[in-house]
Amino acid sequence: MKQSNRPICFMVIPLTLALVLFWNESGYCMEPEKIFAWVAGQMNVADPGPPPAVSYVDKAELQAHFTRANRGSYLRWEARYGKRKAKEFLNTYLKALAGMFDADTKSIYVGRFLTKCRQQAVLAHEMTHYLQVRTGGRVDPEADGADQLKLWQEMQAAAIEQRYVKLFCADANARHPGPITP
Repeated sequence: MKQSNRPICFMVIPLTLALVLFWNESGYCMEPEKIFAWVAGQMNVADPGPPPAVSYVDKAELQAHFTRANRGSYLRWEARYGKRKAKEFLNTYLKALAGMFDADTKSIYVGRFLTKCRQQAVLAHEMTHYLQVRTGGRVDPEADGADQLKLWQEMQAAAIEQRYVKLFCADANARHPGPITP
């Protein structure tokens, strides 16, 4: 068997270049605007309008935004189930919170404590909610069928998040269910 006299760097450089090119095409390097366009395509939204404002925040700030934005939900839970149960519901959401869309401010908040891939997958999930509100309006929580519609919206956002992970992320740790929003 004949050995090559080529230095090993001639074999490593093309492999490294291919890896860098692949990495740049992966979701790890996708800007929010590109994620927004991808989500709009997944939802068949022809004119998505401008993308929402996106902020990357720590866990405490994310929880504060969530608590403030969902005050109405908390008061409905309290009226329906009592103060103790309402606090349990809120704490369950706060523990699992990775991101959120605030319909009042049209802003998305994503946890900076997540891996880059997970941040982008959560961003895709929350952009789905943004486009749901933009194209279909907000769901009146007192309307007939509101719970079913909110569940359908959450399932659509979770499916888009999972599709994003599958297509663009190599990080196995990113394969978590999406955030749940009330």
